[in-house]
Amino acid sequence: MYGELPQYESTRNEGFGKVTFTPTHSVLVNASYRDSKRKDTSDLFSANAAPTTGSGSETRQKIGTAEGSWIINNKCFATGKFTDFTLLTEGRPDNLSDVTISQVPGTRLDLANLDKLGLLTVPQPIDGQTAFNDFIVPLITRYGYPTNGVPTGGGFAGYATQFNQNDFFRRAGQAGYNLTLG
Repeated sequence: MYGELPQYESTRNEGFGKVTFTPTHSVLVNASYRDSKRKDTSDLFSANAAPTTGSGSETRQKIGTAEGSWIINNKCFATGKFTDFTLLTEGRPDNLSDVTISQVPGTRLDLANLDKLGLLTVPQPIDGQTAFNDFIVPLITRYGYPTNGVPTGGGFAGYATQFNQNDFFRRAGQAGYNLTLG
């Protein structure tokens, strides 16, 4: 284990309101609105990952509806409905690197601070690849996942890197008219 994992947190704030209105004995109007916001931190870790690699998410959902009905007479009535739905979602790392990227030719990667530059997948030795295995020994020694007190390859150090945003929207309306014949 790379160390203690941060505390998982989930926070939700939610509000809902509904109004029903009957301005006359033949008209009924309903309107409702819901707003829900949820934030999760430190909810995604693999077993061989450093505490800084955690990621979380934020979701906001808004739903509004308005509907009404009107009894015109004993043979017909009219209805209408409108809905507005919004779902905003974002997955993101809990920790962000403050590194400045250099595009200057000849710039070298800071091997002593790979865990501060982004997500590092610590390489694993490969049977029969002596040159490669010799090359990765310092990386495993510095950044390796401790197994029985010995650093090994295959772990993750640094910061999560995936930002994922998916938003959904829908607006809909419908109207109806019912006439009874006979």
